[in-house]
Amino acid sequence: MAMSHNELPGVIEPGRLYTADEARRRLRLGEKTWRELRRKGLPVSYRGRNAFVLGDDLIAALRSESGATP
Repeated sequence: MAMSHNELPGVIEPGRLYTADEARRRLRLGEKTWRELRRKGLPVSYRGRNAFVLGDDLIAALRSESGATP
C-alpha cells in the first residue's frame, strides 16, 4: 500500500496539527534537536500527556534555525 503525501517522512504541512512524536518522526529529529527547537521558542501545546505542534509553527522554527526568510 502506497503512503499518501500526508504520511510521507519529511512532510510537514501548514495548517495541520501534529503530535510531537509524529512531527519528530516525520522530520527524523533526535531528542537533542527537538529540545533545542523548544528552547528557541517552538510552541507546543499539551492536552493531558499528549503534546501537539502546529505545522506552521514547526516550519517557522525550522526556517529560523536555518536562517531562511519566510
